[in-house]
Amino acid sequence: MPRNPGLGARSPQRLPRERVLMRTVAACVMGGVAAFGVMDRSAHAQSITTANARFKAWTPGDKETMSGRIAMNVLAFNGTVVGKTTKGVRCTGTVTLNLLLDGGSGEMSCNDGRSATFTYQLSSALPPRGKGAGKMNNGKTVRFSIFP
Repeated sequence: MPRNPGLGARSPQRLPRERVLMRTVAACVMGGVAAFGVMDRSAHAQSITTANARFKAWTPGDKETMSGRIAMNVLAFNGTVVGKTTKGVRCTGTVTLNLLLDGGSGEMSCNDGRSATFTYQLSSALPPRGKGAGKMNNGKTVRFSIFP
């Protein structure tokens, strides 16, 4: 019966395959992370799995605007969005990213009863830049830009 080398020991045949697997996994994770701007200092990365961006939103013909932040979990393809209007209304919501890494959709609700659904397109993932549009529950169109 062969002797069990224990938990800390590795057989010579398994060591190269494990190294190749770990290097492949690490390269895939780092490639995905870099694609979202996490490694870019201008994206204000908080961790290796979170990419952050800012946004500015407006309703055409209305003086009220909103600014805020988007925090995207790059491994789960979803995140949160938090904003505040020039009139002090606070809004929160969720956002998703498509598998092509070039856009997605989301929804927000505000403490004054307004809500919106939206879609967006990224013109650049590193640093994150893009634009989007959506519809509010009062029927108005909302437009926004995303930037680092």
